[in-house]
Amino acid sequence: MNYWIFKCNPAKYDIDRRLLDPDPNVRWRVTSYRNDIRLGDYAFIWRTGVPRGIVALYKIDSDPFYMPYNPKDPEWTDEYKVMGRFVLRFPIIEAAYLKEIPGLEDLSVFHGYQAKTNFPVTIKEGELLTKIVYQIHTDLPAIPEITK
Repeated sequence: MNYWIFKCNPAKYDIDRRLLDPDPNVRWRVTSYRNDIRLGDYAFIWRTGVPRGIVALYKIDSDPFYMPYNPKDPEWTDEYKVMGRFVLRFPIIEAAYLKEIPGLEDLSVFHGYQAKTNFPVTIKEGELLTKIVYQIHTDLPAIPEITK
């Protein structure tokens, strides 16, 4: 199991509205790391803009697959995607707060090419992010395979 950050620009996709929808299932774009992202991995959903930070934990339920053009599909794009589901949704944990936590200073979303959608997260960073989510939002249900 690996961890990722999947970025979402609310100007292009209304992530705030989508997180209110009780249906947890959603496809997500895979623009990078197509050969590395796999079924069973987890992604922290990163909301860009103001404020920016993590707003959900997403379980990846498929390997990346090619999704050809379909103008009748509201999620249409001619690209690779994964199927998955939101397993935790929570109020934003802002980037400014996360940057101050020892062990997260090298988080890939803070550095490099910011126009990407998918960012790798080390196992240590993923475990630390998960711990932080549960420390801040104590009412969230446990995900047995990632909480100890």
